[in-house]
Amino acid sequence: MKTRRSIYAALLATAALSAIPTAALARHKKIQTLKNGEGLVVVSLNSNLQLGAIEFRRLNGDGEFEVGNFISAPVFNVPAGRYYPAKLRWAAENVAPTAVPKPTDLIETIDVRAGVVSYIGEWHIDNYPGMDLKVTFDGATVRRALVLYTFPGLDLYTVRVGVAPEPLVWPTAQ
Repeated sequence: MKTRRSIYAALLATAALSAIPTAALARHKKIQTLKNGEGLVVVSLNSNLQLGAIEFRRLNGDGEFEVGNFISAPVFNVPAGRYYPAKLRWAAENVAPTAVPKPTDLIETIDVRAGVVSYIGEWHIDNYPGMDLKVTFDGATVRRALVLYTFPGLDLYTVRVGVAPEPLVWPTAQ
């Protein structure tokens, strides 16, 4: 009897929460702000390997950010500049990180600009030792970021390796 009441209470609580309007949820979003010279990066990583994270490093200067495998909040404040994937960190503690060679040309980097949101895609790394890297831009990561954050007055750009940032219209959060 007590278990049945607990189940009913849980169902009622779930129904009540699902009735909360989207505007009320939006009030609880984190507002993303930028310091002078900073940009925001939106990115995700997934892998069928034992990959824990990928570290992106700024080409000439300080600045790095690490994207964990299957992270839930894919937004990073970083100094503006050119970034590249510098290191793969494995989930197993006894496996040393794999360094990625530093680019020799700017065309091999990602251009993160100050004052804007740079969407650098969904990074998929599979099939080690071949390191099959695929970067897609289906917008799922941006939509997930919009559920958790608000970006007042900031423009969104798609940024691909070796290509100038392209303006993108903010999608509707789902």
